[in-house]
Amino acid sequence: MLIRDPLTRMVSRLAKSEGTELIEFAVSLPLLVVLVVGIYDFGSALTLKHRLNSAVREGARIASSQHRPLNLAAGCGAAPPSVCIVRDVVHDSLLASNVDDCGLGTAAAVHPDVFTWAFNGTCAGLRLEIARATVDPTGVSLPSPPFDPKTYLVENSQITLTIPYQWQFRRAFDLLSPNTSYLGSTITVAATMQNLD
Repeated sequence: MLIRDPLTRMVSRLAKSEGTELIEFAVSLPLLVVLVVGIYDFGSALTLKHRLNSAVREGARIASSQHRPLNLAAGCGAAPPSVCIVRDVVHDSLLASNVDDCGLGTAAAVHPDVFTWAFNGTCAGLRLEIARATVDPTGVSLPSPPFDPKTYLVENSQITLTIPYQWQFRRAFDLLSPNTSYLGSTITVAATMQNLD
């Protein structure tokens, strides 16, 4: 019978367990990478969405407090100056938040609807839409005593901003499943405020 010293027995046990630990690490590493990148990426996306919401709210405040001009004056394309001011406010707010606005500050307006103007940036997917006369579908009636029983429709200004976002999470998730399409490639925010005029 062969008797080994305790040091030799401990070394032989460690040699036997190295393979299993390596396999466990190899299996768990992709999951850990996906988890860490996912936490970072979703945090970045929420921060970006918060900054976009702030910019759109600033634009909606400006749009709702201005008179809606009926003439198409010179400005940024065929849009009236009041619409150009809203574009500039959103642009300045994005720059102050360190968000790339993809050339929104120099974009010319397109006029898809009567009181709607849109600006497309140089990045694919960036679009700022300014709707100056969005009607609230639920009518408002005057408080009691009603002098006029009819229901009034309230006009709002609605600012919608769509911006491209490159998810890092998608690259990490491709390690586990290469053909995934779980996350969109744009973030869209909107703000609506009642027109004061």
